[in-house]
Amino acid sequence: MACLLSIGIIPVLTACTEDLEQYHKSSEGYLKFNIQDNNWTRGTQAVVASLDEGFGVSSSTYPASGTYTSYGCGNYFYNISALPNTNTEYYWPLTTNEISFFAYYPYGNANLTIQSPSTTGAPIYAYSTPVSVASQIDIMTAQLTDVSCADPTATVSLTFGHKCSDLRFILDNSTTETVTVNSVTVKNFYRNGTLQENTWTTTGDTQDFVLTVGENVASGTTLDLTGTTNHFLLIPQTIAQGKRLLDLYVTSGGENKHFYCDLAEDYTAEAGKTYQFRLLLKSNLEVDDGTDISDWELQVGYINYATGINTESWTPEEQPIERIISGGISDWQREN
Repeated sequence: MACLLSIGIIPVLTACTEDLEQYHKSSEGYLKFNIQDNNWTRGTQAVVASLDEGFGVSSSTYPASGTYTSYGCGNYFYNISALPNTNTEYYWPLTTNEISFFAYYPYGNANLTIQSPSTTGAPIYAYSTPVSVASQIDIMTAQLTDVSCADPTATVSLTFGHKCSDLRFILDNSTTETVTVNSVTVKNFYRNGTLQENTWTTTGDTQDFVLTVGENVASGTTLDLTGTTNHFLLIPQTIAQGKRLLDLYVTSGGENKHFYCDLAEDYTAEAGKTYQFRLLLKSNLEVDDGTDISDWELQVGYINYATGINTESWTPEEQPIERIISGGISDWQREN
């Protein structure tokens, strides 16, 4: 679900005359950010429940005849930290101007940087995805452009949108053995990229992101591998046909196995969407035949949850599998 912030105006009793001559409305006021909708539903490890950690904002102002695409993204103020329900140090510009706002979250994270205010149009954000899954962040941005400054009582709302892809994993153990899940790996995703407005551009080399699990899954039971704090939050992109997407590393009875697949078609992870993968370990043998790990197979299907759905309250076993990765289990391989 999108999240709304508003920029309101409150009365100012005293102010510098020089400031008011350059930036003011008829009822002089500071810019103030207020949270209007606090229904955060994704990327829970980012701790975004109230944005009390602050978010970054840049703003440009220019004559009403202009547009944000022709001006720097921060010619009024650049990359300041804003808090909910707290005054900034900035007034509304002259009534003959327009103003644009560019906001992002989280502010002050070393892996997420914003380009200099000389950028024409919307800012460019550069992101380097942490290799550690637990350290990955839920990037959100918002912008509102070419807002008229003529109305001294106007309220401006910003809608924040999620800009990463969220991958989650559940394992169903339908074998007759207890399985130790050592790790699950998302493969061949580009780690680095830049974001301008709604467009990501990836750079550099691909990276394998490994989530160490180290938990036992008894026969006939299910384990949420990613839980609430280990979602894979990755740069949206397409993984080409023929590349490997996933690797599951398990142990049972002292024997280790990797399950992996090569994609039979392109796989696209989109911004602001959650993909919950269901990994099903199964066997073709009857229970009383004494199932051996070498006879196991792995099926993988996923459900694409739209932005705003509180997936934590969903029961994946009761949802239809949107598709089977690579078209079927015949494409999956096993190796020691």
